[in-house]
Amino acid sequence: MGFLDRFKKSKAPAEGSPASGEQAILIYVQGEDLEGSIPIQDKLYVLLEDSSLGMFDGNEVGGGELVLFLYGPDAELLFKHIEPTLKEDGFCNGAKAIIRFGGPGAPQREVTL
Repeated sequence: MGFLDRFKKSKAPAEGSPASGEQAILIYVQGEDLEGSIPIQDKLYVLLEDSSLGMFDGNEVGGGELVLFLYGPDAELLFKHIEPTLKEDGFCNGAKAIIRFGGPGAPQREVTL
């Protein structure tokens, strides 16, 4: 699998994935700069690769924004783990992070980076 394939390839939800009700971090970045987002995506992937806190699950581009998807069993712990990396990376300046405590429609809070 090539480097970019990791971010472009869609996959069926695995057992225990977001489709099974895990909590989520959704990071909304203004603009559709997929290529410019590769460094932060790679950092998130590596940061969570061997972690039980969660996983970086990819992106979606469209409507003038890019969204990064992360999932795990505890959204607060996951966010605390990735927040320093997000704040250090200039690509995420001004981005909106949604910390969602379940599937779509679950309670959530918003943080501006």
